[in-house]
Amino acid sequence: MIETGVVKVFFGTGDRRYGFLTVDESGEDIFFHFNDGRNMKAGRDRPEWCDPPRGKGLWDPKPGNEVVFRRARGTKGSKASPWTYKSLYKRALREIASRPRYRVVTENRAVGVEEWSDSSVAWEGTDLEDPKLTRLWDPQHDRENFSCGDFHSRKWFEISIDGEWSYCRDPRI
Repeated sequence: MIETGVVKVFFGTGDRRYGFLTVDESGEDIFFHFNDGRNMKAGRDRPEWCDPPRGKGLWDPKPGNEVVFRRARGTKGSKASPWTYKSLYKRALREIASRPRYRVVTENRAVGVEEWSDSSVAWEGTDLEDPKLTRLWDPQHDRENFSCGDFHSRKWFEISIDGEWSYCRDPRI
């Protein structure tokens, strides 16, 4: 679980680079060490921790800096590990939110029946490499319209543009 806090104090001299931050929710002070600092990137559907920072002085925390962290068990109790600046977490969230949203819509009908069923959303998301999507619709083998015995089915992609859904070709092709 990601928690938030504010740097209370940081001792950044010599080899011992550590400090304490105040947890937003509980108000408790928790230990953190500089070496547990990480960058954050936009993952498929949520921010992910990645490589530690590079360059001396670039990442030195200062009192009042807002951070996000995971709570870990240290030798003397809880500690923030990994941790990063809240601005990096927010940037990753913005990047994820700015990705186009797609969905696959399906309709079915029995042979001899004119009306298609009400359409239903079979998959929705931003991650076009989602294994659930590949199982639902393999672009190498599946077609938009197909029949199997007494059953007809059709499916198509839609993209959300300014909150409105409209038809689009399979974006993976």
